[in-house]
Amino acid sequence: MTPKPPHSGWPFLPKFLGFIMVAFVGILIATYLIAREADPVILDDHGNYRSGGHGSAR
Repeated sequence: MTPKPPHSGWPFLPKFLGFIMVAFVGILIATYLIAREADPVILDDHGNYRSGGHGSAR
């Protein structure tokens, strides 16, 4: 049986990259949830409501 080589490299790198991926996915989910709640109002050059979008029902 051959001896196991010493653990070389950066052992924290996979955990660090995993944390970065989880944080990125969390930011994407939070952005989606916040954007879903938004009710944008589209105005023309004079500040009047523009037809189209969610703001046109007002």
